[in-house]
Amino acid sequence: MSGLSKTRLSISSPTFQFSKLVSSLEKNTTPLEVLKLQNRCLDNLATRTKNRLLKSLEKNSTLIELGCNDQNLSDDQIIQLLSAIQDQENQTLKRLSVTRNSFSGKCTGALSTLLIQRPDLMTLKLDGNDLGDVGVRFICKTLSDKKLGSQLTYLQIGSNQQTVGSMKSVGKMLALNTSIQRFQIRVPNGMKHIVKGLKKNKTLTNLSLRGSHFDRNEMEIFQEYLSTTTTLHALDLSWCTFDMVYRDQILRLLKKGLCKNTSIVSLNLSKLKWKVADFKSFLHEEETVERINQTIEQIIFREDELNCLTPTIRETMEIYFHAATLSCRWPALLTSNQE
Repeated sequence: MSGLSKTRLSISSPTFQFSKLVSSLEKNTTPLEVLKLQNRCLDNLATRTKNRLLKSLEKNSTLIELGCNDQNLSDDQIIQLLSAIQDQENQTLKRLSVTRNSFSGKCTGALSTLLIQRPDLMTLKLDGNDLGDVGVRFICKTLSDKKLGSQLTYLQIGSNQQTVGSMKSVGKMLALNTSIQRFQIRVPNGMKHIVKGLKKNKTLTNLSLRGSHFDRNEMEIFQEYLSTTTTLHALDLSWCTFDMVYRDQILRLLKKGLCKNTSIVSLNLSKLKWKVADFKSFLHEEETVERINQTIEQIIFREDELNCLTPTIRETMEIYFHAATLSCRWPALLTSNQE
């Protein structure tokens, strides 16, 4: 049981002695605060033992954070897990991550009930499942209710097979919710609904639109938001796609919004299919660099994207960024902030 004497435990091997973990969780014999189940470590576990493990969370009074990612849990097992957390005796759990399990919209009711019964939950990560539009709408409707008194500060919807059909509900939630400070979602279409909610939001400080799509009109209203927001500190636009016909115009609109922004500190622009001409127009203009560097401390690209630059362009960029009042950290340009 030496492995269970710690306050943090990360399990990635299917050979782990889960029976001891279950006993520890049920009897609260160890001060375990963080439990992370990774790499489908539950795959070879007998159904009976797996169900007992999920049920044991109800009796636990020490866990603060639970990560149950990449476990291929069925809808019934996810519902059982959520029910156990909802009924947790001392309600100590504050952070829950159930990403990449492929559970469906059948779990929507259980998720909504959890948010209602456990308004003290602070983090909920759902990326990589199949909730669909119905599921996303239901969750957003729950979090739009101000009477709920939700303390949720980090919501990750990410990619859940959602379409434009649920974006209006997401936008409404952003407009009405007053607790969420960090939000991640992939917007396949319907960015205008998201921006409409963002313009009314006063609490969001960290926004990830990773993998979203912008057409020209959507980027135009997004740049208006960037120009006026004073609360947003971090923006992730990595892997976003643009209408190819209007790509240059869209990038210019994005640059316009960033030049007028006075609050963003960290900006992720990696994997946008950058070309040399894009770097020249987006970052290699003195006015742009001067305006952006008034607040931004970190701009993130990937090294393979910067390899397309000639030594002259790269050297000039280094000089500009290091000379800025709040200079961008050039080493950070060579990394990507994957979560």
